[in-house]
Amino acid sequence: MFHSSHLTRYAAFGIHLVTSLAIFLSLSAVIVLLWYPGPLFQIDGGWEGLRIVAFVDVVLGPLLTLIVYRAGKPGLKFDMGVIIALQLVALGYGIFTLHDNRPVLLVFADDRINAVPLAVAAEMDPSGKLLQRFAERPARVVVVMPSDPIEHADYILQRMRARKPLHLEYQDYAPMADHWPAVIDDSLDIEHYVRSNDHWQAALHAEISKLGKTPGELVFLPVEGRYKSGILIADPDTGAFIGYLDIRFDPALARKKRLVRDRL
Repeated sequence: MFHSSHLTRYAAFGIHLVTSLAIFLSLSAVIVLLWYPGPLFQIDGGWEGLRIVAFVDVVLGPLLTLIVYRAGKPGLKFDMGVIIALQLVALGYGIFTLHDNRPVLLVFADDRINAVPLAVAAEMDPSGKLLQRFAERPARVVVVMPSDPIEHADYILQRMRARKPLHLEYQDYAPMADHWPAVIDDSLDIEHYVRSNDHWQAALHAEISKLGKTPGELVFLPVEGRYKSGILIADPDTGAFIGYLDIRFDPALARKKRLVRDRL
């Protein structure tokens, strides 16, 4: 990359910066478009991880070159080799972490969607057969619980006693598309949910205006990631996610709104 006898310090810095930037942009495309698509980039750690990668790859590496590089300096090749090696190791670790924590499952359970990262899915089922059951990434699934009221209550009680989150019951996963009517029935009544918050109402109005729909023509599903929560907007006919509300999901408030709606 560098020819010490011909380059000035700033030229070496420029080459390092441009090369690092090209690598970063290529990796960013994979991270944003494939690993953390749509709102998952915000709620599940894509942005936090990308900032670390950007600092290591675009800032730290070239900056060290600017500090260390001097044409004709004894041991310059060794110094630059160390800088590039450290940069590659740090970059590799950042990419591995982002890959390991990318959401591979969107699990609907208990009236909301939880994003499950690859590391957790691998821990649940080390054989890898769990993910092989679903072709899409992230796979959209539901936890299918017993329909009998007594068995349903016992199912919930057992999970509470075991202190195991309901959305991690992977043996009961089924494709969301196969249970879409039930998902719609348990979706969020968005108009009741945002009624007491002017900011939320404005966010809802802005998003549905872009979609050219009314709230009654859409399905609203709370989603929780590692860093924040929000509300996904889905097409009731196709089940496709077509929008996102950057509105905090409060389970207690959602249940309160559901009780008010049911009484009406």
